[in-house]
Amino acid sequence: MGPGEPRRARRRARQRDEGAKLLFHQSTHESLETQMELESQAIAASGHTEDFREGVTAFAAKKTPTFRGR
Repeated sequence: MGPGEPRRARRRARQRDEGAKLLFHQSTHESLETQMELESQAIAASGHTEDFREGVTAFAAKKTPTFRGR
């Protein structure tokens, strides 16, 4: 892990949390169909991360994942 990596990981985690909060707040005024589409897009985007692959691999191997915020 490089010297700036913890800072980048925290920034990515903060962006992820902000995205989840935005989806939550939008749910109060979006139609169910629109909200489901927005959440589907967010889930699809998260599937392209190293952490997602780590989680799936660890689950399949029945091991504890090591997330790095990537």
